[in-house]
This record gives sequence, structure tokens and C-alpha cells, in this order.
Amino acid sequence: MSARLTLRKAPAGLSPPENRKRTKAEHPDREGQFLKLWAVFAADKPQPVRQFVFHETRKWRFDFAWPEYKVAVEIDGGVYQSKATGHRSISGVVGQMEKLNIAQIAGWKVLRFHANDLDQKPEHTINMVKSALWVQPSE
Repeated sequence: MSARLTLRKAPAGLSPPENRKRTKAEHPDREGQFLKLWAVFAADKPQPVRQFVFHETRKWRFDFAWPEYKVAVEIDGGVYQSKATGHRSISGVVGQMEKLNIAQIAGWKVLRFHANDLDQKPEHTINMVKSALWVQPSE
């Protein structure tokens, strides 16, 4: 004798939060979260410029930048979503490669963090940025 299992779909609004799609308003403000962490773990350090345009022709921007130090931070989110759109699409990934290569050639240090880094290891994330800002490359 075999047991039969019937799976039913949960009624609307009762599905687990991690399995349902979020509306735009429900997406965490990761840039705002970074600024709050910066205020806690680097209160005595210079504030970053948000959405800094580093390439005048292409209008490429960094999420955060310290132009006087040529250090930038990019917060990447949405990597676990099943459908690749925007920066996660093939053309988006290739475009990001070009952007970061051009930034590197121009002398920028670009640190990339996953959005989960802000939740799971916030102090470590901020300390990495502080290290990049005040550690001079060896000549």
C-alpha cells in the first residue's frame, strides 16, 4: 500500500515571506543601511558620497565613493532571485565588468559587497572599507 500526499498551495498572504515576491516598497534600503552602519562603526571618518558619478561620458556611478581617496563601494543585491534582470542579466554582468575595469584603470579601489554582508557581518564590512581608505598601496 502506498501513501498519497497532496500538496496544497497556501492561501494568498500566508506564504512564507522568504518564498513570496516582494514589492518595490518592501525591498530593503541597502544603501541607507550602509550609511547607518558607517555612522556606527566609522563615526569619526569622512562620510561617503552617495551615487557618485565617476565617468562623465558613460555616467557610471558608484553606490558610495570617497573621491579624495579613490575608494568606492558597490552593494550587490538580488543574487538569489531566480530571474536574472538588470545588473544580473548577461548584459548587466558584462557591463559591470567593463565599469569596474575602467574604474581600476583610472586608479579606483572598488570594494563589492553582497547585501547580506550588511546583515551578517556589518562591522567586518565597514572595517574592510576603512582599511581600503587608509592603507596606502606599496610603491
